[in-house]
Amino acid sequence: LALISLLFLSGAIVLLFLLLLAGSRDVNSLNPIFFLQADTSGIPGAPDGICHWTLYNFCSSTPDGLNTACRPNTAAYPLDPVRNFGTTQGVPQDFVNHSRKYFYLSRFLFAFYIIDLFFSLSALLLGFWAVVGRYGGYLAAALVGTAWFCSAFNATVMTAVYTMGQNAWRREGRFARVGVKAMGFTW
Repeated sequence: LALISLLFLSGAIVLLFLLLLAGSRDVNSLNPIFFLQADTSGIPGAPDGICHWTLYNFCSSTPDGLNTACRPNTAAYPLDPVRNFGTTQGVPQDFVNHSRKYFYLSRFLFAFYIIDLFFSLSALLLGFWAVVGRYGGYLAAALVGTAWFCSAFNATVMTAVYTMGQNAWRREGRFARVGVKAMGFTW
């Protein structure tokens, strides 16, 4: 039973790494992972067409929906089109009026993904000790609980901020959709 738990924990760690690395490199396995895509046509400084947001930057989209031509990496990159593109022209009014809300919610995600990864990796290492000792099991259980809390926080905040962003774009009559893979990997 302990080995099955370690297997599931290992799978969760792989998904965390994929989420954290998406957008940081131009790699085929990472290019389909993004948190939000929206039509930014006609906005100065934005990609002409579909734009993808990741934890590190925003990217243009290929016709088949992959990240391409990503901007330079910045950790904890916010979902804040006003700051991202350096203009309010063409940006949905909700982003202009509530810029701080989107900025802080999306930036907190990065920190909690890192914290979640730390506790998950620690739990995995202590989980191997738990196979042979009772005390390792107690510590691993505490770390898994902490990782679970961080993961639940991430899933809740990520869903809220990117769904609000999607709705802001849609209210302006533009196409927008949350990233299915990022949502699935987080949940």
